[in-house]
Amino acid sequence: MFDFQTTAFLLDAAAQTEQVGPGTAIIPIAVGFLVAVGICGFFMRFAMKKGEMDRKGYDPNKFGKGK
Repeated sequence: MFDFQTTAFLLDAAAQTEQVGPGTAIIPIAVGFLVAVGICGFFMRFAMKKGEMDRKGYDPNKFGKGK
């Protein structure tokens, strides 16, 4: 389908278009930071719900709502 020269030309063109500078270097860091904040937020929400259930005296083994 492709010969060696066509493949080499496409790889060379792709390598020349990738320019690494201060603007492009910070994008993966920013994306990773946002993902990490989202994961931490998920676990914080989970811990807050668990703490609220413990504070209210939630017992999963208790039947009904009568106290």
